[in-house]
Amino acid sequence: MSILPLAVLSAFLWFVPPASDSISANLDRWLKDAYPADEPGAAILVRQEGVVFLRKGYGRASLEWPLPVSPDTVFRLASVTKQFTAVAVLMLVEDGYLSLDEPVSTYLPDIHEAATIEQLLTHTAGLESLERVPGYPIWSRAELSPREVVGLFQDQPRSFPPGAGWKYSDAGYVLLGLVIEATTGLPYGAFIRQRIFEPLGMTSSYYDTGYNLIPRRASGYRALSGMFEQASFRSMSTAFSAGALASTVDDLARWDDALYGETLVSRALLARAFTPYILPDGSSTSYGYGWLVERMNGETVLQHGGRIEGFEAHVIRVPSRRIFIAVLSNAIGREPAPDFVATRILREIEGSLEDRADVTIQQLRDYVGIYRFDDAVQYQVVLNGHRLMMQNESGAEREFVPLGNDEFRFTTSYTRIDFRRSAEGAITGMTIKTPYDAVRIGIKTTP
Repeated sequence: MSILPLAVLSAFLWFVPPASDSISANLDRWLKDAYPADEPGAAILVRQEGVVFLRKGYGRASLEWPLPVSPDTVFRLASVTKQFTAVAVLMLVEDGYLSLDEPVSTYLPDIHEAATIEQLLTHTAGLESLERVPGYPIWSRAELSPREVVGLFQDQPRSFPPGAGWKYSDAGYVLLGLVIEATTGLPYGAFIRQRIFEPLGMTSSYYDTGYNLIPRRASGYRALSGMFEQASFRSMSTAFSAGALASTVDDLARWDDALYGETLVSRALLARAFTPYILPDGSSTSYGYGWLVERMNGETVLQHGGRIEGFEAHVIRVPSRRIFIAVLSNAIGREPAPDFVATRILREIEGSLEDRADVTIQQLRDYVGIYRFDDAVQYQVVLNGHRLMMQNESGAEREFVPLGNDEFRFTTSYTRIDFRRSAEGAITGMTIKTPYDAVRIGIKTTP
């Protein structure tokens, strides 16, 4: 369940009027290659100023029963759910049920949580990520109530005191779902359906319990050594208000429309969701309420990703240009990932696909070596002609794209690789950061 860092889009110079037919055709050809007809696929919608110039499905919604993906195929949204939870909270603020500045314990007296509602919305509560809570691979498959999930993480050490820093965490959004339930008397899923989905005509959107029958729902897969298999089971009860919604690209376009109006929340209040939260030291988190928020050339770019067993998603909005891009996929771990696809589409609209920096062979040789990580995984960085490659222990290779001084990404994802140097300038290790805020640090073990 994900977001995309600022560096991914920083090369944009400007956004242009609606893309031409030739751009649509170029995208279609590229997407057919990215999502072959016999593999898990994606539904993609791209529009500008209300004009749709790409709305199509690629690949299969099911491998066992070969059904093609279509624009009305339903996918799990994973962390794209968070923007719906955030707006639900703002609706209750506007109705007078909640205050953004009150601590969570005001609304959940039996849960001793000092962080405020706004700190949960902005990931500044210091809560640990659910994936790092002990026993996650086991308990995430269990049918647990939201309060049982809270019981698993509430006593875990904080990364920092509430409000003092930023760390992406699903835990805060689980608490927000409980706050919604406590103040409305409705189950979270019922509130989202009655107050958001039904008024907006989002008839193909659901709170996915994992057991309810959902027409046209895609099956979820994971990529493994070039093949695909059924994704691991994930109890949607443990994803709850942080990641359990499901929808289509068409319904997400209706959602995008609503965010320009006042059907749900006044513009003045909704603007807070699209405003980066500022920490006490004056630094920006680049995150609002359920959206990554960035300023480029005087324009605001909003985006958020999602990743859950079997599914990945990414949504980008450029409000000043009315650009909307939604990529919903039914495979996890395959490349290109939806964040890469969505950003490539935006680059195609903008007319600049390349973000590669110039690096000499001599510079690339500095990075060659073996890197060992805390989890005992070992990678070897090798030079293949003019291409810098990373090999895992099975021999599978991924190519680096140089972005700048000691900064790289992979060719088909926006996982960032930053090489570290000693005071003397020698390469000593690498840091790998995924778009999902997971960070791994490796030490170079060979000269």
